[in-house]
Amino acid sequence: MELNAEHPVVLLIGKTGKHLIFICAGKSTLGNFLVGAPQDNELFPTSAKMETVTKECSAGIMLIDDVQYNIVDTPGLFDTEQGSNPILEKISEVVNKCAHGVKAILIVFEAQRFTDEQRNVLDKIRTFLGKDATNNIILVFSKANRVQTNNRNVMKRDCVRTVSSFIQVIGNRWGISPNPDIFSPDEETFRVRLREIKDLIISIQGVYTTTQLEKNRNLMKLMAATAITAIVFTFGVILDGGAL
Repeated sequence: MELNAEHPVVLLIGKTGKHLIFICAGKSTLGNFLVGAPQDNELFPTSAKMETVTKECSAGIMLIDDVQYNIVDTPGLFDTEQGSNPILEKISEVVNKCAHGVKAILIVFEAQRFTDEQRNVLDKIRTFLGKDATNNIILVFSKANRVQTNNRNVMKRDCVRTVSSFIQVIGNRWGISPNPDIFSPDEETFRVRLREIKDLIISIQGVYTTTQLEKNRNLMKLMAATAITAIVFTFGVILDGGAL
């Protein structure tokens, strides 16, 4: 995967996998929308089959108001073949390649399934990237129905509390990726929703950097080591017959 160091980076993150609840989050579809790739010549492969299509990070160039951006499609979190940790490592490698940092992190979320797995996705991404990434995250709903897509208030109303709270934490930056099974690219709703996502990308001030990622990873390692030490100490006291 080659990135143009002169262009800002937009990262696509989502969940996919072989189980039914994990099928195709829609991030690769959104990536194709943003770069303007026709459905019969996709830059980022998509599939409706029960398998994860994106296995490695892949990149393309998108244009917003005459400004070029690198857009990077990442493998799906919770991919049942690879697991989440290797995927997070690949995302880390992408961030490390971004000389000027990451402009926007688009977390693509399937609108029709507000489940415990989705909560786990949000928790895992937030924990891995750290609070420094909060100012660069945009939540994008995919596979919304016609009513939700036509009326953002309906989409917002349908969100469970966990998702609504997350939206507030990231500064109310969220959008809707039009469902290609419902809307064609020449429809106004399709164009408006896509433009809203592009405007959110433009509006972000500052970038998420390698330094911020490494700082958070070091903090996570320290917290894990502290927790292990506490468990070992507690277990030792119990074996000795002592009391805490």
